[in-house]
Amino acid sequence: MRAVALGLMLGACAPEASIEVIEPPFLVDSYPGNGTLVPADQATPLLFRFSKPIADAAAANQHITLEVMNESGDADTTLSLSTCNASAEDYLLECPVNAALQAGNRFRITVGTGLVFLSGESLLSPHQRWFQTLPE
Repeated sequence: MRAVALGLMLGACAPEASIEVIEPPFLVDSYPGNGTLVPADQATPLLFRFSKPIADAAAANQHITLEVMNESGDADTTLSLSTCNASAEDYLLECPVNAALQAGNRFRITVGTGLVFLSGESLLSPHQRWFQTLPE
């Protein structure tokens, strides 16, 4: 009986347990938006909004691929990106494209898992988006 009373007393004094769920970083949105049709001269810079701030924006372009797609949906050409810039307060990453985007093309963007966030985390899986430029 004494052990039961002691157990009840200790259980009543223990602090309430709390569980904190830590959500991994993810891509919230991008510009151009997924599946959008935009004028070629308005398709750059590429903009990405994440759920957490980026650790090294200058190295982010190494983990983002922009490809020109052919009629079959395969990548024909990979375009290079300039050094990206980040805004920590709104988790926005801006990446200029090093080339003029041609009208009437379809593009695929892949954000790879090598992108690192201030929390030390990375994306759990790559994110892919596509957009198309208006024909002339």
